[in-house]
Amino acid sequence: MKILSILKKKKSIQTTTLISKSPLNMQILDPDDYTVVDIPIINEYFNEVNIGDEVKIIKIENQLYLLQTEK
Repeated sequence: MKILSILKKKKSIQTTTLISKSPLNMQILDPDDYTVVDIPIINEYFNEVNIGDEVKIIKIENQLYLLQTEK
C-alpha cells in the first residue's frame, strides 16, 4: 500500500451553485472569485444534480473537485 497523505481537511469543503449542465459537463461558480468553472460529469450521481442546486466542492492546487454527498 502506498503512503497516504492528507491534502485538505473537512473544514476546507465549500458550497457553491450549479449554474449550467449538459450531458457531459456541468458549470459551477468558484466560491472564491465567482468565475465559471467547467467540470466533467464523471459518475451517475451527478446526473441527479439540477441547475440551481448547491453542491459541495473542495479546491486542491487551484483545481475544483465536486464531492458526492448523501441525499
